[in-house]
Amino acid sequence: MNYRDEREIDLIDLCRQILKKWKLIIAFALIGLVIGSAVGYAKSAKVVEVETGETVVDEAAITSNIESLKEKLSDREITEVDMAVNAYNYYKKLYANKEKYINSSIRMQLDADKVPTMVASYRISNYYKVSYPEISEVNDINNIAAVYYKALNDEKVIAKVARTLGDGIAENYVKELYGVGLEANSILNITVTARNEEECKKVLDVLMQELETQIPTATSLYEHDIEYLDTYFSVNVNTGILSEQQTQVDALKNLQNVMLTVGNALTADQKALYTKLIDGDTSDETEVIEVEAQPEETEVVESEKTVARSFDIKYAMLGLFAGAFIVIMWICLKYVLSQTIKTKDEISELFKVPVLGIMKDGEYGELGMITAGVGLGAQKTELKKLYAVSTSDDVLVSAITNKVVETVNQNYSEINVECGKSVLSDPSSLAKLAESDGAIMVERLRISKYEDIAKELELAKSYGVKVLGCVVVD
Repeated sequence: MNYRDEREIDLIDLCRQILKKWKLIIAFALIGLVIGSAVGYAKSAKVVEVETGETVVDEAAITSNIESLKEKLSDREITEVDMAVNAYNYYKKLYANKEKYINSSIRMQLDADKVPTMVASYRISNYYKVSYPEISEVNDINNIAAVYYKALNDEKVIAKVARTLGDGIAENYVKELYGVGLEANSILNITVTARNEEECKKVLDVLMQELETQIPTATSLYEHDIEYLDTYFSVNVNTGILSEQQTQVDALKNLQNVMLTVGNALTADQKALYTKLIDGDTSDETEVIEVEAQPEETEVVESEKTVARSFDIKYAMLGLFAGAFIVIMWICLKYVLSQTIKTKDEISELFKVPVLGIMKDGEYGELGMITAGVGLGAQKTELKKLYAVSTSDDVLVSAITNKVVETVNQNYSEINVECGKSVLSDPSSLAKLAESDGAIMVERLRISKYEDIAKELELAKSYGVKVLGCVVVD
């Protein structure tokens, strides 16, 4: 029998066996939950100030740990670590500034596909100047535009716009919201982008008022006429903003990648010190604060401290899943390593024995089909004396075997069916098997072993006994 090579794991049956143990799984999951919660509660212990609730950092322990790590390194290696830490802190600062800009800048927060935009247009004319003694015209349009540009980007104007917007918006972010430029060499446009139409109008009103106040100054510098044309509002795609936003995001990612690779060239011991330093944000620089001498000594009152603990949901969930996982793995291992038959299909596939039917405790629904299968099979092969065999002396197997034998004898008087104990352990049963013309196997799932069934079939074959089929007990 080569049943060992043909064995396969039935995943559906395995899942069925796991589900049968649902009570055990839940019980261990709850035990794991309790244990995980207890571990998390114990590990969460930290010293805090009673009055403020702030965590008290054990600087001495941190310093001691760092010093112990430094003892493993040479001076050159420590210098290399310090250089790596300085580089990391430098990039970290750049990253923080870049991240702050992205999160704080109104322009960076705009939806580039739907940018509220308001434009005020002015026509500049009579800006040509005739110079003598040579008769030539001088085009001052760019100089005129530069005057208005400078006036509208003055710090006082920017501060006024910032106050108009409110929300504590920094002035450097206000400058990004508007621009002054020429169109068609004679149209001066003031373009404002903001979060909505109302903000656009607020900013543009300030700028237009400022432009009106600057006209006398500008005309005194460069002779020209300027007249207001129109103001229009639109919501449209702004590829410039989209490009700027993508550039900032890419720069942020690049800085993050650089920070992750700063310590790659360090040895394992160097990395341990490097990690400790950057995690603790330790710096060799100390801030010196000069305090005027006080004529009277002041009493330093040390704040009261206590140990605070809290439940950590992470440990609780970890314990919950670990408890359930352990039971499921135990069930799976037991299933895979078990040497007993697990499904009725294994009888027919591994041992090439037809399955006559399935019987359960107290359920005889297939008894009629089993009886017919035995009786008709015996008649067709002209078998007169049958013996019901099993590798197991299980009580349920014995009861079902007796029931099958009794029913067959009642319905088929020309056939004599007997049963007894296992032919593998009882000599008298083996003798009766040898005297019989045919045999009926009765095997129980998860009780009868592959090896015993193989031996049973070998015995039947050696005595020339034909096996009609197998009754499977579940």
